[in-house]
Amino acid sequence: MSAPVENIKTFANTLTGKFIYHWILLCIVIPAITISFNITRYADLVLVFPLIVICYCGTRLAIIAARGSNRIVEMTFWLYTYVFMGMYACLQIEVGQFPWRGHYSNGLIAGAQILIIIGLVAFDIGRHVRIYRRKSSVAVITTRFEISRAQLYLTAVIGIGLAIYATMKLGAFSTLFLNRTERFALISSRFNVAELSVYGSLAKTIVYVLLIVTLAYKIYDRKSNKPIYFLIFILFIFTTIENNPIATPRFQVGTILLGLYFIFPWNKHKAIIAIYGLLLGLIIIFPFADLFRASNHPSLEVSIESHGSMNQIAKNPDYDSFQQVMNGMRMVQRDGFQYGRQITGALLFWVPRSMWPQKAEPTGVLIAEKNGYLFTNLSAPLWIEFYVDGGWLLVIPGFIFYGAFVRWADDVRRKRAGRATPAYLLVTIYAGYQIFLLRGSLMPAIAYLAPVVPIVLACGKWRRYRTTDQVSAHENQIMP
Repeated sequence: MSAPVENIKTFANTLTGKFIYHWILLCIVIPAITISFNITRYADLVLVFPLIVICYCGTRLAIIAARGSNRIVEMTFWLYTYVFMGMYACLQIEVGQFPWRGHYSNGLIAGAQILIIIGLVAFDIGRHVRIYRRKSSVAVITTRFEISRAQLYLTAVIGIGLAIYATMKLGAFSTLFLNRTERFALISSRFNVAELSVYGSLAKTIVYVLLIVTLAYKIYDRKSNKPIYFLIFILFIFTTIENNPIATPRFQVGTILLGLYFIFPWNKHKAIIAIYGLLLGLIIIFPFADLFRASNHPSLEVSIESHGSMNQIAKNPDYDSFQQVMNGMRMVQRDGFQYGRQITGALLFWVPRSMWPQKAEPTGVLIAEKNGYLFTNLSAPLWIEFYVDGGWLLVIPGFIFYGAFVRWADDVRRKRAGRATPAYLLVTIYAGYQIFLLRGSLMPAIAYLAPVVPIVLACGKWRRYRTTDQVSAHENQIMP
């Protein structure tokens, strides 16, 4: 069967009652209910653009939900864009107010939305590009990672020790349940930003990654024994304490919860639960989780009333993704492109500034400074990361490549389902973390993700297969 005919048949099979049901919910019902709670200042034709984003992403999510697809990286990409670049942007445009000060013409609003839409189209094109070959010479010397019980226990002991050390350096356990503003004020005078990032990663990242690895070992290794339950319990306690939602960014908490959800065996209902659960979390629970993040409001009733309004989304800095796209485009119009400087700095985040004085600041910081904001720790979505460094000539190929990468990552995870391999674990963790990376800035996002790889590898051992026949025999043995 030719490829076009096969694609038409696949598309026709997708147009089922399930797809139509999810499409109506995601493209009509949920946006209509959410927007209806908003206090409308004006309605303009420019609102058409975020509605296109909502329908585009909603259609893709409806296909995933109808099929019960296990493509979790693609799923979280569409969810982020649907909520932050579609839903939140529509509410902010409708109110005529954004989290940070600034006036934006309809032309700039439309231009930013067109940038987002073009990125989505390029991403979709990239999803149909294979960045690997089915019959590769790599298969002749395939390396399969297995979790080693001894190395897992040793890494867990070292990891917990490092977490305790970092926590003590950052003010001991008594500071972990202070709200983020109070805790930052308490420890920021003692450490610079780089030191805070390192100690924070040691305290928070190691234990939750070890928890996911240990759970995978328990779920997929039949040789697991009673000590593994005790280790899971200890790691769960440490993860809960170190990453409690009072002192931890909500995106980080969400990453952990998604990683734990995705690590368990997949069934067709998990995609539906993930999609609608995340939408519920991002649209309703996410705003209320901010109640005591900055300060303890003297009146809980007043605070809840404030957060209960959809107009809170127009004022809260956590929802500045679309505004930062506009701010970045405005900065480029005034100051020109960075010509790869930002992405280079993000990839080489590990190089100290003492050795590289001209190292770029995170893109969100750069945009904030150029727009005259006093507070500079702002987001920089992937769209504007590409645009600031190279304009449309980088946005389109950048998203094509990223779409191909997402397809490859999902294929790798599906192929290794039911095995606690590094690929399965890393893709599973990345799927939840992707929301933070898409929101940006890219530099701190990559820096936060980087320790995950050595932690996972430290827990395992390698088994080599020298011939293709041995690889095929092993694959046939473990795959259903």
